[in-house]
Amino acid sequence: SLTSASLADVQPSDAGAASGLINVTQQLGAAIGLAVLVTVFGSATHHAQIGAQAASVVVHGLRVVFGVGLLFTVAAMVTVATLIPRSVPTAAVIDLDMEMDPVFAEVPVVDVA
Repeated sequence: SLTSASLADVQPSDAGAASGLINVTQQLGAAIGLAVLVTVFGSATHHAQIGAQAASVVVHGLRVVFGVGLLFTVAAMVTVATLIPRSVPTAAVIDLDMEMDPVFAEVPVVDVA
């Protein structure tokens, strides 16, 4: 999940603060994103009143809003793909974790190198 990936390299002593920061960021992103999309919808429909052409006005507004939402999604994907470094656990880290946990004491260690 996104939260697990965000907390992967965080020290246990900082996990609570990091988790809180992730939650606040998600809430702010949702609130600001919704505000932007509602504003775009209002502009696209010119704040039309309900009338004979209401259906076509709403469909036009929704097309514009979904297009803007698609642009946000693509921008987020490009940002994540280019700016977030990928970390792969090494065999030494995996071996160390297995040696410390008695549940994994009988699990054979596979050499990934």
